[in-house]
Amino acid sequence: MSRQPEQLDAVKVKICGITSLMDARMAIEEGADYLGFVFANSPRMVTRSGATEIIGGLERESVSIVGVFKDQSIDDIVYIALECGLDLVQVHGDFSLAQLQEIRARSGRPLMLAVYPLPGQYEQGLALAADEAVDYILLDARGLPFDWRLAAEAKGLGKPVFLA
Repeated sequence: MSRQPEQLDAVKVKICGITSLMDARMAIEEGADYLGFVFANSPRMVTRSGATEIIGGLERESVSIVGVFKDQSIDDIVYIALECGLDLVQVHGDFSLAQLQEIRARSGRPLMLAVYPLPGQYEQGLALAADEAVDYILLDARGLPFDWRLAAEAKGLGKPVFLA
């Protein structure tokens, strides 16, 4: 695995939606700590073979590779994580605690859980994020304003928190 946060308070940058080797190299040159490859249905989606090619062309000492998934099967997530050599798995969507634990165990990769800081969704997401299967928390407000006190609450779980 590439580098991990040295401390919980350190600011780290993740550039998501990498679709070319040129973009990946530029993000690294500009100081990105994490590169996100979207495997979920999205305009920025990359194929497994495309991601493998890009990742294979990188100097990985200075960056961690993140696979972004949404409501995909556990088998697909694990296969892509292992096949592409991902450092971290980021999941969005409706996953149960048992499913998160299975993804973490079978992939052998740290798990980042997207938690939506919106009424009715935050509490459930934070409860899942508290489990030891989850290594990182991503607060994803989907471009909407939210109460920043929720970020402080998430940080209280003692895990690195990313804001999107």
